Amino acid sequence: MRHERSDRRQSAYTDLGLGVAFHGRQEIAGWKARADSLIDNVHVTVRAAHRDGRRITVDAVYAGHLKGAPKPFAVRMTTLLNLDGSRCRIVSDEDHYSLGTVLAQSGLPADWTPSGN
Repeated sequence: MRHERSDRRQSAYTDLGLGVAFHGRQEIAGWKARADSLIDNVHVTVRAAHRDGRRITVDAVYAGHLKGAPKPFAVRMTTLLNLDGSRCRIVSDEDHYSLGTVLAQSGLPADWTPSGN
């Protein structure tokens, strides 16, 4: 049980486009599975990456096709990765992108939500 609390405290994923955060491997894996089930051909193309101490900044293009949307999307995204001090493992990941742009490029209204939500 103690290991689970430590994992929850040390790893985090934040999707700032949607305004949600997840902690620990189980929550993060659940979010990833849900996102994969909602977006066909989801992928990230890295354009550049920079490291400064314990922080890595990644400039990328986030792309895919929301299920049920008439068109695919491809938007700029910046990811901030924070590393732990000793093992250079990722302890937090923040994805910054515009959900409004994703929806507009997809041909969906700004208030669209996946079915079942």
